[in-house]
Amino acid sequence: MKIKYFFTLLLLFLSLLAKSQDKKSILKNQAQEMSQASINGNYDLVLKYTYPKIVEEFGGSENFIAEINKAMGNLKTEGTQIEKVEIGESGDFFKAGDELHSILNEKITLNTKKGRFLIDSYLLAISSDNGQNWFFIDCNIGKDFILSFLPNFNNELIIPEINKPIRI
Repeated sequence: MKIKYFFTLLLLFLSLLAKSQDKKSILKNQAQEMSQASINGNYDLVLKYTYPKIVEEFGGSENFIAEINKAMGNLKTEGTQIEKVEIGESGDFFKAGDELHSILNEKITLNTKKGRFLIDSYLLAISSDNGQNWFFIDCNIGKDFILSFLPNFNNELIIPEINKPIRI
């Protein structure tokens, strides 16, 4: 009887672990898709993955995309280009009201007139459907600004400090 109980618990644990891994792989894949869209100039796809309250803050979809175009145009005028974006593994998942939240590390390599730089950054990932679809907020906008959009934020989730770019 004890062996049967042990194997039942083991199967339950492995099932929960597999579901967590599925969420993590879905999250990472969607973050990579959004990052690649940024590099390729597919701002409609970036919009799809941006947390809707951030889009509202910009005055809606059209204004949001216009601001992205403007910002990317300014970077190009300054001679700055995003060379690559690497998405790390997600951290733990935190329940926050009806949402799941997690943090992903993001390493952005930039080519500029002054050389190449590495930005070690983070994305806050937010899902309202238990990890099937994710929205993102770049943590470089600052913790206080992020929290203004998330009234049910779980304070057990630590938003990392903003890092300065490093010349590489």
